[in-house]
Amino acid sequence: MYEEERGVLILAATQEDIAPACALCYSIKNNNPNEKVSIVTDIQLAVDIFDQVIEWPFAMDVESNKYQIWQAYWATPYKYTMLIDAANLVNYRLEQTFDYLIDHHNLGFNTSTYDFRMNKVNTETEIYEKNKIKPVNSNVIF
Repeated sequence: MYEEERGVLILAATQEDIAPACALCYSIKNNNPNEKVSIVTDIQLAVDIFDQVIEWPFAMDVESNKYQIWQAYWATPYKYTMLIDAANLVNYRLEQTFDYLIDHHNLGFNTSTYDFRMNKVNTETEIYEKNKIKPVNSNVIF
């Protein structure tokens, strides 16, 4: 059923998603040269940096990555998939992260996001604090 054991999947629903997706792929490959990175898109790419280019498995009625996340389940060629939003960069090795997630989780969401200066992005609002709820971001999903 799966072609590879593990890898990163990036969604690109619009032309505007392509440049950030390519930058994300370069950042992953720079720190993880052996890591598999695939993109899901119907847009013709001008660069050959992804291990696989996968077409959307189902028709899109709204062109937005946020509304198409569910298609990642059907599109992934990996048994263990790290879905990373195209508007991110990876500046570390993913090997230990993958190993930890595979050993300890079936599904995982990140609860903290950092900018390129490693400053924590504040996503907590008054409602989260009042109800003691940890925010869940969809930037990275395992």
